[in-house]
Formats: sequence, C-alpha cells, structure tokens
Amino acid sequence: MLIWLTWYDAIKMLHGEVTTKQTFHHWTYFSLVAMEAKVFRFLKLVGVGFKARTECEGRELFLKLGYSHEVQFTAPPAVRVFCFKPNLICFTGIDKNRVHHFAGAVRNCKPPEVYKGKGILYIDEVIKLKPGKKQKK
Repeated sequence: MLIWLTWYDAIKMLHGEVTTKQTFHHWTYFSLVAMEAKVFRFLKLVGVGFKARTECEGRELFLKLGYSHEVQFTAPPAVRVFCFKPNLICFTGIDKNRVHHFAGAVRNCKPPEVYKGKGILYIDEVIKLKPGKKQKK
C-alpha cells in the first residue's frame, strides 16, 4: 500500500494540528484493518412490492421500487452485493468508504418516508413517524 504525503501535510502534522494527525491515523488504521476483515452494510426494503435481486456474481443490483421500470446499479470493483431475501440487501467489501458510499447511493434512490415509514432503510435505522392530518369533528 502506498501512502502519499506532501511536505505541507508532514509539516502540519509535526507542528501539532490534532485533527490532521487524527484523520491520518484513522485513515491508515482503517486501511490496514480492512485488509483482514470485511465490512458489511445491510439495507432493508419496506413497502408493498419492493423487491431486490442480484446478477453477475454480485456485480449488478436490480430494484423494484414501485416505479414503471426497474432501477439498476452496478457495484464498484471492491464491493459485492448479496440478497438474502427479496427485501434484504447486503453490501460487503474490504474498503469501508466504498461500501458505505455505494449503500448510501442505493438508499437515496427511495429514502424512507416520514409519514408511513416506507422506503429503503439501513437495517439498524429507526424512523420517527410524523402524525398525519387531524380529523375535524
């Protein structure tokens, strides 16, 4: 692995800019740890008729989200996609940033609604529902 560091960055780190030191430390730590362990991110499809399927050995993801067409995503080279159920998607890879970025791009296709709670959610995400209109009596 190559880490490029400019003179300006090295001088800033030596003179004690804590945020730069921490950022560099965390970046290198996650780069080294990711070589040993894989990163997983799960998405859940909530809604009537929302389904997902994969093709091409986890490279292509197809989503049925209530539109007139299927939404297709091609995974980046370092990310694999698996569908355990038609409404549960697993993203895995060794680069945390790429896995989370791709999962976020898929989630932005149909973000969860605040009134019904339908859409694409992270598996551990909790949506606080807003109350609807009050009925007149």
